[in-house]
Amino acid sequence: MSSTPLNNTQELVERSFYERLRLELVSKGYLPDITLYPDTDVGYDNYKTAIDAVITAKGFCIELYGAGSAASKGTLKTPRITIDTISSLPGAIGGDTTYFFRDDDGDPYTHSLLPPQTVDFILHVTIVYEKIAEARIMNSIIALALPRRGYIEFYNDSGEKFFIENTGSYDRDLSRDNQSQRVIAYTVPDLYDIEERVISTNTPAIEEITVETEVNGNEDETTIIT
Repeated sequence: MSSTPLNNTQELVERSFYERLRLELVSKGYLPDITLYPDTDVGYDNYKTAIDAVITAKGFCIELYGAGSAASKGTLKTPRITIDTISSLPGAIGGDTTYFFRDDDGDPYTHSLLPPQTVDFILHVTIVYEKIAEARIMNSIIALALPRRGYIEFYNDSGEKFFIENTGSYDRDLSRDNQSQRVIAYTVPDLYDIEERVISTNTPAIEEITVETEVNGNEDETTIIT
């Protein structure tokens, strides 16, 4: 049984995509700011009223759904944007897993083992719409929120960023329901989906290195003080 803690990288990535899109939708007036409404019956009723106000002002409200079960997304109303992680594939970075670091000079090193290889997460951002005007607005929102190729910040204010790349799109025709879907695929490359395993937190720094050399048959020792 492993003692390594579970990793939440996938959740961080999904929620970061969600927050970027949510903030852009709120900024452009196509979605109420859910943070203003408490998680109560009254808060939910007020949020629905706010949605009706958006529809009155804009003609439609674009609802946003993060990664989750189909049931959590409710009835397939339009327009909407959904986010789903489709798969994780082997990344491009791998090699020696040994890793040493310390916080300040003079502190002992922490000796850790990193996973042997990174992973690439594949996410689909899907727009569902009935009218082409809805699709155009959602495409513009996504273009503003998510770069075609660039870095975005993790949603949890850690100050760290991760790289994303738009790797294609395709359409689904749902004419039987008078709906259309466009799937926009993103790759998030080279993240670790397993936490590093700490071997020791008290590894001392190397203070001297002795190098043996031989010149013209004569052996010598050189000590290097670090």
